[in-house]
Amino acid sequence: MKKHVALLGPMILGISLSAISVAEPETSPPPLVIIVMENKAASEIVGNPSAPFMNDFIAMGVRFTHYQEGEARGPSLADYLQLAAGSSCGRYSDKALPGDSEITSQCPTTLWNQLESRGRSWGVYMEGMPSACSPAVTHDDDASGGQYALKHNPATPFKSVYDDPALCLAHVLPYSSFDPAKLPDVSFVSPNGCNDMHGSKSKKWTKCRSHTSALFERGDQWLAERVPGMLAHGAQVFITFDEDGTLYAVAAGPGLAAGTSDDTPYTHYSFLAAVEDRFGLPRLGAANAAQPLPLNSFRPSLPVATQAAPKAVSRALR
Repeated sequence: MKKHVALLGPMILGISLSAISVAEPETSPPPLVIIVMENKAASEIVGNPSAPFMNDFIAMGVRFTHYQEGEARGPSLADYLQLAAGSSCGRYSDKALPGDSEITSQCPTTLWNQLESRGRSWGVYMEGMPSACSPAVTHDDDASGGQYALKHNPATPFKSVYDDPALCLAHVLPYSSFDPAKLPDVSFVSPNGCNDMHGSKSKKWTKCRSHTSALFERGDQWLAERVPGMLAHGAQVFITFDEDGTLYAVAAGPGLAAGTSDDTPYTHYSFLAAVEDRFGLPRLGAANAAQPLPLNSFRPSLPVATQAAPKAVSRALR
């Protein structure tokens, strides 16, 4: 009787180990969330005992120590336009209308239109906005305890978003629609005018007076209650501010080394450039010349093994 014994070693059933290859792993990016706070310099946040979460967040990720707005040209609105379109779009005041013709004449398209055309998911989440794609310039929102302001909205001032109702209604949403378990590829989050540390002169809102420790505490607590859930669902989270000078700018999540710092000069245009590079989009405006934020070094969880066709027929020992 002839006995057949399978050969164990470099040849298994006559298939060369060289026929087994490991494919390049998928590099699908994690969800990216940017949260923009208001009117505070980095020096007002770092080391501030009234902002414990934001200081803990520094240890969770990368702090960009030389991050500034794209161009120092006045109030808030320009910063939001810079993040979305790579330009202040000729607007150096906080005056804005939904589908603003003057803004759009300078900035006919945006990051949001780019993402949409590439088939990537996105959402702009505005706390206190009364409805999806709302035309409101301001709105006092009792539910969230603060005021929504169009000047902090990086989407509806552009005709390319606002004048497309299907696009705007589906993507420019009240923050109450935000679900950390169902994040799009890119989320822009703007807290209301108290929770973003902007503050108010109105006595209507609690812990919202400008330049008070209570305002720092309120904004910090808002982040502390929400950001961990985003991170737990695998997101990269980038927190920064609208303000002149050096800004608090910290990113944490997949691919971002905890407790590190980067002293490269970056701006809001660097964020835009990073998102556009992430999805192979052409850079808009001043993002063309910007050094992108290093947000795209994420690593996939597992490689995918593939097997080539066998190189030889089965062999046996006689």
